[in-house]
Amino acid sequence: VFASIRRELDIKDPKSLYITQPYKIDLQTNKITAIKVKALDLVESCIVTDNTLWCYGKKGKKHKLVSVKNGKETIVPVPKEEACAILGFAGDELLIEYSREIYRYKDSQSWTQIYTSQEYLPRSGLPPQLYGNKLYLRDEGRGENRKNLWILDLDTCELEKFYEMTGLVKEVKPVQTFPSGFTKRELILERPDGNYPQVISFNFLKNNTSLLDGVQVGSKVKVTFD
Repeated sequence: VFASIRRELDIKDPKSLYITQPYKIDLQTNKITAIKVKALDLVESCIVTDNTLWCYGKKGKKHKLVSVKNGKETIVPVPKEEACAILGFAGDELLIEYSREIYRYKDSQSWTQIYTSQEYLPRSGLPPQLYGNKLYLRDEGRGENRKNLWILDLDTCELEKFYEMTGLVKEVKPVQTFPSGFTKRELILERPDGNYPQVISFNFLKNNTSLLDGVQVGSKVKVTFD
């Protein structure tokens, strides 16, 4: 059984990177053994896809990608040798996430850039995972703080936290006041989703009803919720 263990290079440095290193577990003896990759001085990210162990890390001053299958190591060219990266997957295909770009290894033959931005991407602790047109990134924050699940829509290039949603305002309903004095106001958003747009309702309660004052139908807004 393959396993990866994540750690920080320098726990005292708030800018230190996470690295994940490969191990194998013998289920008969319960022994955990580190997997040595001869082609790398330090493994920084690892993942298994299609029965192949992929390891990304440093060799001297350059970064290399190594595939390991049946005990054989093969160096695979990468888009950028000078940068740290995190490995992810899209089904059986490999992803590589740099600070501002994401590439996909199509048919184990060539890299295709699927995303680029001027903004930094979240530093994902778990391997980034692509399902359909949405990439899921788990930002580990620091310690127990600022942990977030991010969703990157590759069609719209919008990056949102799991508890954030961006859409077009379809309707802003009037304030409802109940006999108890409780107030509520409803916002209806529409989001593109293939051929069938999603329609989502949000309820703004009590003093928050005033947040919808001035919001216009057809405008693009971002809603944060919990």
